[in-house]
Amino acid sequence: MDGAGAQGRPSERFVFTARVFRIPGAYFAKENGTGNAAFHLPLGGLSACVPLASLRDEFGIDPQSSDGKLLCRVEQALRFVQQVRHGDSLPQEIIDGSASWKFAPQHLMIARGRLWHAVLVWAGLESQKAPQQSCLVSYAGGETVQAHRGAVLARLLDAAGQEAADTGEVEDMLEAIAREYAFIEALFAHFRDIFDLRRRFASAGERYNGTADGAAEYGRIVALCQEPLRKAQGNFKTARSLIEDPPALVQAHASAIDALRELRDELHQEAEKWQHLVEQWRKDPASEQGWIERRRETYRFLAQNWARGESWGNLAEA
Repeated sequence: MDGAGAQGRPSERFVFTARVFRIPGAYFAKENGTGNAAFHLPLGGLSACVPLASLRDEFGIDPQSSDGKLLCRVEQALRFVQQVRHGDSLPQEIIDGSASWKFAPQHLMIARGRLWHAVLVWAGLESQKAPQQSCLVSYAGGETVQAHRGAVLARLLDAAGQEAADTGEVEDMLEAIAREYAFIEALFAHFRDIFDLRRRFASAGERYNGTADGAAEYGRIVALCQEPLRKAQGNFKTARSLIEDPPALVQAHASAIDALRELRDELHQEAEKWQHLVEQWRKDPASEQGWIERRRETYRFLAQNWARGESWGNLAEA
């Protein structure tokens, strides 16, 4: 997801006054390796990369000036978009917390089904075992939910205390939660290809069973991908656990929304980070040299983003 376009009011756009930020081809993006926000600008046939901290000093930008304040927002925006250019809209995430991307209708239907199943489990009307995803699509509109909807909403109203005036407000709260959780469902669908990369890496390593260098490097690749994938799986479990406590969802509705949005944003950032690797691994290379280049680039990517105590000598040799 690149820059957010140039729609919206001037106050919701990156409109810089300094000429340097208006140079054609200039943009803000994170630096490879460090992940720090930087300004990239063309210099003839080359491209300069200036960290934002140095940029402020180099051009004497007052932090309280309009450009200085926008640079702070650039750092925030790069959590959600890959690039920011002069004239781009601010990502919706830093305006009001909502997402600047959309989920598909089936993700909302699955989210509603999953949430209403949790509500009926809490009410003692369903077993703990969640239905298959194909059943969740129609679960919220199914007979079981419709038969108990009014009684369950009344019980949740009692649990809500002063947080809701009537069952209609409780239902609105649940719908708002479902809409936030739909982003999690959309991300989980996207992450299936990311989670599958570990299997692909291990399978590729088997090609080098008799070749020490290739097998060793794939061993490091598999090791490096473990922790970020485990963390992502943990975030999905945390999101699931949030909607499995319906009374808490209505008693602390705003906090639940904030928690889901924080998980959504972290997972979305991770998904964006992995995307180019997913594309690279969709098809096997046509030549042995292609296999070697993909292996080395995969190792570089993982080491730059998640290496802990990894030898940078190994990376330089890759």
